[in-house]
Amino acid sequence: MGPLNPISPSGSGLDSLLGHLGKLNIKKPSTKATGNFFNDLEKIAVWNKSATVPGSDARVWRKDACGAYIKWSDYGNTNSKWGWEIDHILPVAHGGTDAVSNLQVLHWRNNRSKGDNLGTNYCVISYTGVVG
Repeated sequence: MGPLNPISPSGSGLDSLLGHLGKLNIKKPSTKATGNFFNDLEKIAVWNKSATVPGSDARVWRKDACGAYIKWSDYGNTNSKWGWEIDHILPVAHGGTDAVSNLQVLHWRNNRSKGDNLGTNYCVISYTGVVG
C-alpha cells in the first residue's frame, strides 16, 4: 500500500483514504462485522437481553453490563446522557460474530472505552437511582 494522497486534482484523495481504511478493516462503533448497521429487530433482540430497571418501563429504560442507564430512543446518540450502542462481547477484531449471543447493549461511553479490547475493565460510567 503506497502513501495516501490527500489532495489530488481529480478529487480522489477522499476516495483513496476511504479505500485504505476499508483495507485496514476499521469498523465504526455499533455496527455489524460487515460495517452495516443493525436493523430494528436486531436492536430489539439485544435490548431484551439487558437488565431491566425496577419501577421503570422496560420498553424505555434498561441498564447495560456496567449498570449505566440507557434509553431506547437514544440509540446511537452520543450527545445523550442515556445514549447506547450495540457491542460485540467478543470483538470482531478477535473473531467475534454478529450472533445475538455475542451482542450486548452498552452505554456509548462504555462501548468506546471497551473498543476492541478483551476483558471487563471498560466501565467508565454507571448510574444508580431512579430514572424517567
